[in-house]
Amino acid sequence: MPYNTVFFDKQNHLLCISEGDITSLDEYIAWAIEVVDKCKETGRFVVLVDNRTLVLKLTMHEIASFADKLETFGAAQLKLKVAVISCPDNLELSKSVETSLLDRSADYKSFKSQKDAMEWLGV
Repeated sequence: MPYNTVFFDKQNHLLCISEGDITSLDEYIAWAIEVVDKCKETGRFVVLVDNRTLVLKLTMHEIASFADKLETFGAAQLKLKVAVISCPDNLELSKSVETSLLDRSADYKSFKSQKDAMEWLGV
């Protein structure tokens, strides 16, 4: 099932809810660009991403490539703070995404609960 994303502009953050499957690096990059574009559009750079129903079907190599690609379109300059509530099927992969992005100084952390994610974001 292809992925679908909806956004909600909250008072102090952007809420991004995604569902479906991401099965390629190109899809994952397109998803990230969509999130970054919405941040620019709304002026919200604190983001709660609810991916509990989004399944990533990617390799570790694709995850590393994803982090490299994010650097090429300037996501780091936006100074985003992103908390992701991960799909239970993707906890290990989500931690790999977190590690790859942290290695590039991104303010990104994955969580199992919305409460913990919101506390970390400060919202």
